[in-house]
Amino acid sequence: SADERAGSVWPAVERSILNEILSHHTTLVFVNSRGLAERLTARLNDLYAAMPGHGDADAPRSDEPYAGQRHFHPMAGPSTNLIHPHAPEDTIAMAHHGSVSKDRRKRIEEDLKHGRLRCVVATSSLELGIDMGSVDLVIQVSPPLSVSSGLQRVGRADHQVGGVSHALFYPLTREQIIGAAATVECMLTGDIEPLSIPRCPLDVLAQHTVAAAAMEDLNPDDWYQTVRRAAPFADLDRSVFDSVLGMLTGAYDSEAFTAFRPSLMWNHEEHLISARPGAQRLAVTSGGTIPDRGQYTVVLPEQEAGKGPRRVGELDEEMVYESRIGDIITLGTSTWQIQDITHDRVVVVPAPGRTARLPFWHGEGFGRDAGFGEMQGRFVRDMVNGLHDGDCTVASVGVAPSDYPASSDCAASSDGMTSSSDAAAFDDGTTDRLRADGLDGNAISNLAQLLHEQRIATGAVPTDRTLVVERCPDEEGDWRIVLHSPYGKRVHEPWAMIVGNRIKQRYGYDGQVYACDNGIILLLPQSDGHIPAAELFTVDPDDIQRLVAEQVGESVLFTARFRECAARSLYLPRTDPGKRVPLWQQRLRGVQLLNAARTQRNFPLLLETTRECLQDVYDLPALRRLMTRLSNGEIDLVDVETQAPSPFAETIMFGYVGQVMYQYDQPHAERSAALLSLDFDALERLLGTADMTAVLDPDVIHDVERELAGRTFWNELDERDVAGRVARYAKTHGPFTVDMMMVELHLDAERAVRELDGLKARGEVLTGLFMTNPGRGNGSRSTVDDAQPGEGAESYGGMGKPVGGMGPDVEMADDHRPVQYLHRDVFRRIRARSLNKAREAIKPVAPAVYQALLLDRQGVGPVGGERYDG
Repeated sequence: SADERAGSVWPAVERSILNEILSHHTTLVFVNSRGLAERLTARLNDLYAAMPGHGDADAPRSDEPYAGQRHFHPMAGPSTNLIHPHAPEDTIAMAHHGSVSKDRRKRIEEDLKHGRLRCVVATSSLELGIDMGSVDLVIQVSPPLSVSSGLQRVGRADHQVGGVSHALFYPLTREQIIGAAATVECMLTGDIEPLSIPRCPLDVLAQHTVAAAAMEDLNPDDWYQTVRRAAPFADLDRSVFDSVLGMLTGAYDSEAFTAFRPSLMWNHEEHLISARPGAQRLAVTSGGTIPDRGQYTVVLPEQEAGKGPRRVGELDEEMVYESRIGDIITLGTSTWQIQDITHDRVVVVPAPGRTARLPFWHGEGFGRDAGFGEMQGRFVRDMVNGLHDGDCTVASVGVAPSDYPASSDCAASSDGMTSSSDAAAFDDGTTDRLRADGLDGNAISNLAQLLHEQRIATGAVPTDRTLVVERCPDEEGDWRIVLHSPYGKRVHEPWAMIVGNRIKQRYGYDGQVYACDNGIILLLPQSDGHIPAAELFTVDPDDIQRLVAEQVGESVLFTARFRECAARSLYLPRTDPGKRVPLWQQRLRGVQLLNAARTQRNFPLLLETTRECLQDVYDLPALRRLMTRLSNGEIDLVDVETQAPSPFAETIMFGYVGQVMYQYDQPHAERSAALLSLDFDALERLLGTADMTAVLDPDVIHDVERELAGRTFWNELDERDVAGRVARYAKTHGPFTVDMMMVELHLDAERAVRELDGLKARGEVLTGLFMTNPGRGNGSRSTVDDAQPGEGAESYGGMGKPVGGMGPDVEMADDHRPVQYLHRDVFRRIRARSLNKAREAIKPVAPAVYQALLLDRQGVGPVGGERYDG
């Protein structure tokens, strides 16, 4: 129906795919995520079951072209998240991905090969190493993840000697037409991404060392020569090699490493590396390079499985946390009812004929290769050069541009203007090129209209030789600055990291920065929205490596990658192999090891994590080349201002909104390098107002207060901004009372108490007794004792009541001392330093020091030098 098509492109895509499946004997449909594989499979089966002979609904209309000659809103999502039950004869497609059990995947492959199944919807699980000679057609939904991936997927069709592969690409948005067409051209010309071999992966070296030593003792010199014969380790430095051996054999033996038992031992006298008990079991049960994501195993009950396999598949940890016993879910196109949820697995029983909920998984990808990004930018440049805009009559409209179909009488531009639908078209040469790439008329017209609208909005279209900086105000008057660039996420993420840190250093606030394959977006306050583009985005090529290396260590990416490296190196093994370790527990142990590692110089896992981030995740050589070309003028940087987001900016901003919307879903263990071992809020709830004077060191409090007193700010708060002044006061002071704050900020008692109560309600300040005499001798700007009689605000006389009259209720401790306030961040700093100081005080001394103390206390000395007689 028209209503169904107006909101989402998915119904038209699903009907078109089903028509192709029915027109071929066997079809392989590739998608880019496991969740989409399950969802599309469910929809195809729904449509097939609704055909005549399978149900009462009308069959898909085979005469309706894909997308119905329309352009749909790129942000419209899939049509459903629930699936309906179907009889086996009404099932035309099955889902195949890594979270489906191996036995079930093999059964699906055999059914497809032997003609018992018409269609399989798969991820990269069917991309490599599968002989699918009976597949007639491959369908790719959205552009593939890379050119090489696209070649592998298309090659699954008619995979036999002399066979010719046939494939259909379904871009879901107008922007995806660019990616699909550029991918096809690169596939035809053989321009695939270069193969990158990791250089000296120390975590893999550690794992192989444990496995080798578990079988026989190793001579370090011989093992070093053996390792260097492998290409990735040909340039391995001996000192780095020795540090890996030291890590595995207990060279890092400080108190911080007590929880991490080494798996090997080094006999320096005999010059041999030997395995400790359990090393062989560790290498067998915890080996491999695929990181443990904490997935829940889905199994059948023992009585249901019989002699067959119990394993059904895997579910994401968050999916399980949102599920309950009795829920009906789908996995591998079958429906299951959850019978039990344990700490490491989900027990299910078959639930045929029941409406089920679709699962979801969290995944990640490195992003577009810079080389392919440059090819895609070159493709766009060629398309723009072949674009004829024609005469354009513009009229103001009040709707979003993407609400208009591209083939209607009017096509909307991104700035809320409409123009004639025949205003944009390619010349004959460009049209012939696109048809040779496989694009139909609808795709060609949509691509022309997209580039036309982008050129109207920004005056230039981003290509391999032109980058566009688009400034657009948001709903609150701040500025969204979008850098349009085709060079891919591996280039944009480190670039965005440099930009964000530059804003923080130069302007004193944390700019919100987001990077994706198609560019970078950042938010700036209204006053700073016109910072020159060159000042924001140009970087000295010689500084890139240093800037990124300095900042990546404090990122969430580094913490997550460190945990994975530690697991691969077998330095962070599973405590009970064979059982699932919850991801949150892995994160806690990973952070504990990271904190310990940062106390050591050149700890191998820190080096490996940095190498992985700078070489495998980021593409710094490509970023350096890009900055060099920007500086010498080979690439132009165009700076424009728009009143509404351009078509290209809409997609980038949608990804940004998704990141901001769910940013607090990221676990705090990977946001912070230090975790509190004491829940202060729980203590306060248990004991009432907590007395922490015996826990927090007064000297540490004074040191922190002096540091806070020296802080400076670039902006002065308005006297009328009482809430802001109170919040800043709390952040820049140690323990304080209401009296102290009233005097320094010249506030009346009612307003001061009200603002502090608000901060406490939001969890920003804590209350209690943190030191005996707050404000004395601590470098504070002023105290109650400094105030002269009759000056400032009313005095509380140290008892929480205004002298000479009634006033607002002020919290009092049990010993009638006024309750002190302390900002949460300041408390964490004081508490961490107090704990470190306390630990240093009780740290065991060397035996020689202890022996000297005993001799001195007993008065032992040389002959004639004894202090005691008898």
